[in-house]
Amino acid sequence: MDEPVPRRKARRAQLSLNVKSNHGWLFPRTAWKPQVRPAIDAISAFGNTLDVQGKTMSLAYKNLDSKTRTHMAAELAIDQARGNLYVSPRLNDQGVRAWPALIEEAITTHDDAWLSAEIRNRNLLKTREERRNPKGGTTPVQVPVNAHETLAEGEFNRFYARGLCLRAIQEGNPNIVAYRARHSEHPRSESEAMVGRAFAPEALLNDLRSSVGVEPALGLPPGPNSGLSIRLP
Repeated sequence: MDEPVPRRKARRAQLSLNVKSNHGWLFPRTAWKPQVRPAIDAISAFGNTLDVQGKTMSLAYKNLDSKTRTHMAAELAIDQARGNLYVSPRLNDQGVRAWPALIEEAITTHDDAWLSAEIRNRNLLKTREERRNPKGGTTPVQVPVNAHETLAEGEFNRFYARGLCLRAIQEGNPNIVAYRARHSEHPRSESEAMVGRAFAPEALLNDLRSSVGVEPALGLPPGPNSGLSIRLP
């Protein structure tokens, strides 16, 4: 039996969006024409970590050079010597074994985008984790699709901040400055309040050294996906 004419016209009005990122299909491959603009807008806001080809974008570290990398490596060595290197509970057994060498290679040669891609491509994350319930107990949930980005950016940015603070101290710079290292269409108010703010490198370095795996007391860097980092004045 033939389809009604309106239904045939509706099917012809559909189009393929082919919107894909490293996280998989973000939207149905078939969608109505009016959905094209919202789909593209949503991709721009998807953590602000994807370029037009769906590749993870690194933060724009203004002082990531050989000097800063040397100090970053020194900070990593401190954590390793103290047995205090942060290892995310989202890493699987293979990820736990690979992490020390992986973060070291990222620090000495690469950046957070490379680290993120390695975590994803080598399948170093668990697929499930336990989420604490407000009234006690836990519930098994799926690990977020951007967990590799969150881990890579958060830890690389922390070591960058620590290394830059150490460099600033040794070079006699009295301050380091917070800045937006990645554009955000809808920045959070608490992140915006940090932009342009000056910090004493000694205080920030001590804060970051003593807050491995937890939120730093000074609030910088202010957590993953904030897009903020620090630079020399």
